[in-house]
Amino acid sequence: MNGPTEPIPEEERLISFVDMLFGGKLASVLVCQACKHVSHTYEDFNDLSLSIKAEDYARGRKRDKLKEFAKKI
Repeated sequence: MNGPTEPIPEEERLISFVDMLFGGKLASVLVCQACKHVSHTYEDFNDLSLSIKAEDYARGRKRDKLKEFAKKI
């Protein structure tokens, strides 16, 4: 029979590739105005920023691209 398992220390845990690329910790610092006590909290997060501008996704026809290129020459 197995006894209770000890938690794995954070520095020894395996981190996935996605967490390495897009993960992090968000630090929040809160200062009480009355007693000036400082509280620190840390939250894990994953972030992936994507552009939503229309010109980033617009695909022109090859004919139009050739015309634009010819005008530049």
